[in-house]
Amino acid sequence: MRKYKIVVLALALLLMFTACTKPVNNEVENAKNEETIEKDDNKKVEKINVVASFYPVYDFTKKIGGDKVDVVNLTQTGSAHGYEPSIDDMKKIVDADLVVINGGGFESWVDSVKSNNPKLDIVDMSKDVDLIESDAIHAHDEHEHEDDHDHEEHEDDHDEHEGHNHGKYDPHTWLSLDNAGKMLETIKNKLSEKDPENKEYYQANYDTIKEKFEALDDKYEDWFEKHKGKSFVVPHKAFGYSAKDYDLKQIGIEGINSDTEPTLTRIGEIVELMKENKLNTVFYEYGKSDKVANTIAAELGGNVKPISTLEVIGQEDVDKGNDYLSLMEMNLQNILDSFEGK
Repeated sequence: MRKYKIVVLALALLLMFTACTKPVNNEVENAKNEETIEKDDNKKVEKINVVASFYPVYDFTKKIGGDKVDVVNLTQTGSAHGYEPSIDDMKKIVDADLVVINGGGFESWVDSVKSNNPKLDIVDMSKDVDLIESDAIHAHDEHEHEDDHDHEEHEDDHDEHEGHNHGKYDPHTWLSLDNAGKMLETIKNKLSEKDPENKEYYQANYDTIKEKFEALDDKYEDWFEKHKGKSFVVPHKAFGYSAKDYDLKQIGIEGINSDTEPTLTRIGEIVELMKENKLNTVFYEYGKSDKVANTIAAELGGNVKPISTLEVIGQEDVDKGNDYLSLMEMNLQNILDSFEGK
């Protein structure tokens, strides 16, 4: 009987010991599980830190990268022409996983930054784009007077001495839906290379947005078919790629790099060119003064319309939900309307 009591007591003690130690083991196990989950969660929310030089490449990167990237736009205000990084901007650039630029000579600051920071991962969005030579713009823009040699020399000299001359090529590559499609593919490939786990995600975003770009391009290609060879008057020669897409010609009030107001002589020349080409519409830069455009239009009883270079978009446009695609559509529709007398 006594042996029986001892056995029972031993079993009772064993059960008590097990009951006391099990919660401790559970707590340790739970803590380990929570730590693992926390690590997994941290891994999931890690995003690619991207710095974009200005609005178009910022918009393209956001559209492809979605919630897998954090993108900073270096040029949110002012002019993207002649931009130089501030000390704060340089810190953002150096700390970035990826720096996205337009290329084509647009960002004059890139070479010096890269030489001082050779490990920077910089993607040139125009690397697969067929660039237009700056000299060719003068040949294709407009049918100017053959004997207007003096003015051409003056204009060339003016461009050479601009504070933000971009060199041999027209850098406004983004102002073409066809080019934009190539640029979207470039950033899609780069993000997939840096983040292969989300390759399918980037591909799906690319497929969706590329379809929209192509649909808009196809629509205006059809509509511009009957207007091939026609000219339109723009503030400066930023729209060579748009003109090339639809076999049109731009007449620039100022040169490819100019932000200055034209001389009275140049205004007179534009008026004569508009008469020769039977044009009634003068375009002014969207979001900026229409004073010069109205001065020229008044000489002809014409009208003015906005056209955007998309280099910078204001908060008002952001609030309205405008983006690269909607502003490109505005540009193309306004050019079309100018040909059709609307």
